[in-house]
Order: sequence, then C-alpha cells, then structure tokens
Amino acid sequence: MAFPQSIPSNWVVRKVASTSTHLSDLKPFEFGIFDEDTHNSLSLADVAKRRNVYFAVGNPNTRQFTQGSKVERLGNQNNSDVTYRTEVFPTKQLDLVRAQTPVTDEKQNVYYLGYNGIDVCNTLKFECGQTYTFQVQVRGRAVRQIFMHEMRELIEFTTDCCDDCTQTDCSVGEDCHKYIDALVERFNTGLWVSRFFKAEKVINCGTPLAALDETAFVKYCLTVCDNGDEIALSNVQLQYPTYDVKRIERSAPYSTYQVIKTAGLPTAFSQSSVVLTECGDCPSGFTEVAGGFASLVEIDNANPADALAAVQAVWATATSASLVRFENGTSQYYVVSSTLLANPAAGVDAAVIYQLGTVPDTCTSGATTTAWIACGTAYKVTRDLCITIGNDDCDAAEGVGFDGAEVLARLTATLANDPTYVRGSLALDADSTACVLRFTASQFNNDFLEDGCDTLAVAKFDDLLGFEGQRWVVCPCEGWTVNGDGCPVPPAADTNCCQCGIKFTGLPTEQLLDQFGGYDFATYLEKDPIELSVTVFRDDRETDICKIESPTWLHAQRATYRQLRGDDVIKQIILDRFYNQEPWVNQTDKTNQLFLQREGIKLGIDVSKFYYAITVYFNKEYRVNVNASHSDIRNAMTLYVSEDDLSVFTQLKQVLGTAFTEAKLENF
Repeated sequence: MAFPQSIPSNWVVRKVASTSTHLSDLKPFEFGIFDEDTHNSLSLADVAKRRNVYFAVGNPNTRQFTQGSKVERLGNQNNSDVTYRTEVFPTKQLDLVRAQTPVTDEKQNVYYLGYNGIDVCNTLKFECGQTYTFQVQVRGRAVRQIFMHEMRELIEFTTDCCDDCTQTDCSVGEDCHKYIDALVERFNTGLWVSRFFKAEKVINCGTPLAALDETAFVKYCLTVCDNGDEIALSNVQLQYPTYDVKRIERSAPYSTYQVIKTAGLPTAFSQSSVVLTECGDCPSGFTEVAGGFASLVEIDNANPADALAAVQAVWATATSASLVRFENGTSQYYVVSSTLLANPAAGVDAAVIYQLGTVPDTCTSGATTTAWIACGTAYKVTRDLCITIGNDDCDAAEGVGFDGAEVLARLTATLANDPTYVRGSLALDADSTACVLRFTASQFNNDFLEDGCDTLAVAKFDDLLGFEGQRWVVCPCEGWTVNGDGCPVPPAADTNCCQCGIKFTGLPTEQLLDQFGGYDFATYLEKDPIELSVTVFRDDRETDICKIESPTWLHAQRATYRQLRGDDVIKQIILDRFYNQEPWVNQTDKTNQLFLQREGIKLGIDVSKFYYAITVYFNKEYRVNVNASHSDIRNAMTLYVSEDDLSVFTQLKQVLGTAFTEAKLENF
C-alpha cells in the first residue's frame, strides 16, 4: 500500500478578503478562496459551484534592497514578496476543518513537605543535636537539557546542641519554628538542584510568632516604547540614579521597567526623541519613516529651517533628511531616499559625498513624557545587631566623661556605604564603658519580600560592614535579666508549639534555560514540567524499617501545558517558508536581525502572544501512470490568528464551514 504524501502550509491571517479581490491585490496577511481561472476571490455561495479552487494569503515581505552602485538584474531572486498559495485542488476533496483555541494557563507542579496548611499532625519534627539529610531529586527534560540526566542532591541540616535546662520538645521533638527559616534557605541555595524550584515556608503556631519590624515598599512600573536593548535600559537608569531600575517585561516595541521604593511616585520619565528600528507596525504616537538608501550629501545654501525641503529641491526621491553640520555656506545632510542618489546636473551646487548603504524602515517620535504607576507592594524586615570594640585610649578616657562620640562618627561614615544599614539607627549602648564600647544598629534584609497565598517569605541577611576587625553579631544576652542577688537569669523557655512545612513550586522552563534577545530557531521549546521529590536520606546500612520516619510529601497541584504561544507558532511559519526557499538566519544578534530586514522578511508573529489555529485538510489528485492506491497528495493548511483578533478567527470559521459543506468540522 502506498502512503499519501503530505504537504503542510502555515500562514498568519489578519483579514479575510472581500469577494472579487484579485490575487495580485491581496494585502499582507489577507486570506481568500480563489477561482483557478479568474484568480479572483470567491463568495461563499460560489465556492461550491467551482470544481477546483485554491487558497492564498497576501505576502507581507518587501522586495530585496539592491546593494549599491548599479541596478541588480536579479534584485528579487528569491521571490520573497510573491503571494503564498496552495495548489489547485478539487472542492470535493476538502474533508476536514479543525479549529483550536490557545491554552494560556500554564501551571507548575506544587508539593508540600510536612505541614500543608491543613494536617496539623504532619509537621516537620526536629530533635536537638541531630543532623538531618534530605535527598532532593529533580526530573524532566529541562533537567536533562542541563545535566544530561536526572539530578539528585543531598541537603544537610544540623540542629543546636541539647541543653537540659532550656530544652522544650512539644511532645514530638524540638519546636520546628527555630529551624524552618534556615532549612528553607538550605533548599533554595543548594549547589545543583535549587535552580529548578522555589522553596517557601508554611507555618502555624499556637501563639503567633513575634514579627520582625517591617518596612513597606511600593513597586512602580513604567511602560514605554523603545528598542528594548541595554541602551534603552541605561536611558531610564540615568534619569533615576538613586533607584535600582530593572526591565521586567519586553513585548516589542514596548518595555516595562520597575523600581521598588517607599511610597511616592517617581518623577515622570521623559524622552527627547525615540527611533525604533525593529517595530513592524508603528505604535500610536509614532511616525513611520520609510527605509531605503542612506547617503551623506552637501548643498551650498544658507541652512534653511526645513532640511527635507532643501534636499528634495535637489533630489526629489529623498524621504527624510537631517542636518549634520553647516559651515561656510555649505550644509551637510544625512539623507534616506527611495532611490540611489547620484550627483546632480552641472551647475547645481550640490554633491553626494558618501553612499552609506541601505537602512530599514523606522518609527520615530518627538519628545514624550510617561508617568509611572503603582504595580504592587513588597516589604523588608529589620534586625538589631551589636558590635563590641575596645577603646585604644582606655586609660586617657577613664574618668574624663568619655562618650565614644569620635568612634561613633567613624562608624557612621563606614556604615554609610552599606545599603542594608537602616539610616539613623546607629547608637552607643548605654552599658558601654570607657574601655569597651558597644554599638547597636538596625539592618534591612537583602531583598524585597512578598508572602504567598499560604506561605511566608524567608528573610536573608548579609553581614554588615565590619569595623576595626570586629564583626556585627546578634546582640548577646538578649532576654536575660539580673535577680536581686545580682545573678543572671536566662529568658523563660519557649513553650510555643508550631506546625511547619515547606512548599516547593517548580520553575517554568523559560526561567531555567538561556534566553536570547532575538528568536533562536534552534532553541528547544520545553514544555515538560519539573518533577520533584524530597525524602529524608537514610544510610543503606539502616535495615530497621521501623526506625525510618520521613515527612509526608503531598503533590498538591499538577502541571498544565501551554499551547499555541507565539514561540510555538513561529517555528511552523519559519519551517514552511524555509522549505519554499525563503532565507532565514537565527535572530540571536543584531547582524542577523539586520539581514532579515534587508531581505524584507516579515514573519508577523509576536512570540509572547497566543494564537488561534484553523487547520484545513484536503487532497490533490496525483495519478500519473500509477497503479497503487492512495496516490493523492495530502495537504494540511494551518491558519494562525492572534488572540487579539477574535473577530477574524470567527469569520474564518464561518467562511470555511459555509463554503465547504461536506467537510467535517471539529471544535466549531
């Protein structure tokens, strides 16, 4: 039995052609059903009356630019702007039309180790003076992409030494709240596997734990039209030198930047002028400037105000012009023109100085001002630290009212360089002596915190800058008192019992694998979610299973997969065009992106958006001296419509479902 051949076609559609539109008049991304003889688009009623028809979509590409000094005889040798079309096929041979809607909700696997917010008996349990070893295993194709195999790692954690005088056990082992933060930190900073998940603590105590002092911060976001590169980021950072500006999203041609600060909007961001070089359709507020041939020219004139008019008086095909310099009655202009410029006729005081090659279309805007908006909240916590310093001039200070002011001033100057120091919190401890000085200060944790729906953020602190060889430490003897006999009294034992657990959330693949500024066709688009398991590690020599106890492990949320996102769709578009000899290079650097611009290649896909899809299956008869059965060529044409164009998707379903009444319709 002979298997039928299969020919795929993948097109982007933004509009459905009106009846009687000629094939040569199709606009970019415009779809139609055409008569094989007249090459005009057919009405729905007329499709069924035709024996043979074909599909076509307007090509968005532009003709190739010529390279220089003379007209190229094969200036469009790849036919890059020829309309896309299928072969002619019998109307009765179209048998299936399948519609698909995108799946945009992508969830990751979520697990709980120990307490899960409900089961109070499943808390993590710790005993004093013990070392616990957790075995963490991560699985999934994203793991194999990095390590070539599944990965395991052992995470060790040791509790404090036992003290019979202060030990409390809550009947099940030393209370977990003493250790949960440190254990979460161990999981999040592991050597190998921590890059695949995020660990957060889940805790519930009989008496709420005393919270550290919190300082509220506000997230402010700025969305502007720019090129999304390092220069664009630096332009924002330069206007706000005291803030840490981060670009958190890029959806060409728009970039979103974020700063986190105490309440109060930053001043509006101002742009003197913006030129977008990779923009496609110009966004609102921008003017399209046609690409073409760039030249440097000079004209003898008095530097008129309208540079373009001055240039067009000599070269009528100029589309844009800007003054480079004016000197001694001669103006030099940077000019872009639709044709290659040549020196004017004799007697005209003008000349072409340099031919600078071709430039792509751009979008430009004048001065604009954009306001920041509040887009979330975060917080930081503080802790109190102490540093103890010996006074070098102890004997001289004794008895003369020494107050440590000079040391305090030097220590203040040192801490001014530490961003985690809480300004104004440094003070000399009242118990300091002339020979031993103790200073106290408050410190912010090192990153902004956000609590989850059922988890609490874990604060991590860096070391404060040391001073004269001494380190800042948690103040000693906190909670201790002195009784009437002058004897020290330790703080009361903590009898607060808690239930503790750790929530693990797998990270999406796009955070795990390297990302590029441009689109890389060779990048494997992984959808397989990260799978995780955590158990208490036991040595193989421990054969007594009754002594083996491991915390409960709950798989609370199953991963879901995204479908029909732009980076999935663009692969099919590129493959289809590449098979038809359309040139393609990976967009991993500016040089390759400029090559595609010069070739006039326009894919029409936003890799960050989702798309509807309609796939049409039909056969083209291909029986030429063949005795075998099934010698037809099977065709599969897929039309992709942006999620923003729901009306176009609905219209396409109506057109195909009405025109081909004998076809089976799926998901309509």
